[in-house]
Amino acid sequence: MQVATELLVRMKKPVRVRHQGDKTIVGMTYELTPRTVQLIEDLCDEYETRGTVLAACARVLNQPGV
Repeated sequence: MQVATELLVRMKKPVRVRHQGDKTIVGMTYELTPRTVQLIEDLCDEYETRGTVLAACARVLNQPGV
């Protein structure tokens, strides 16, 4: 999460995400660094929800060359 949020916040264009949510997914809590939490909150301005930010994190980490 830390690496993905650091990558996302530095990207000039937002990552395209088709995240519609999945009602069957159960949320889990992880301890994140305060900076990572702040970056996720900051990215919510661009990606609208934390779920979409997390989907963008997964997508950016899945890109070749990252």
